[in-house]
Amino acid sequence: MRDLVKPGTCALLLMLEKITLDTGVEAMSRFGGTVLKTSLSKDAGQELQEALHRGSGDPAASSR
Repeated sequence: MRDLVKPGTCALLLMLEKITLDTGVEAMSRFGGTVLKTSLSKDAGQELQEALHRGSGDPAASSR
């Protein structure tokens, strides 16, 4: 984690309950970011990660 958090950046911990995956993805996708650890299923975690990269405007996101 230390290597990912550089000066001028931050880490964010979210604990969410009673929220659907699509609602959560929609709400967070505009901020960008990297999923470090999740209790989501592998597929759901991948969906969230892809949405975060799309929201960040990262053109390399589709190749990750």
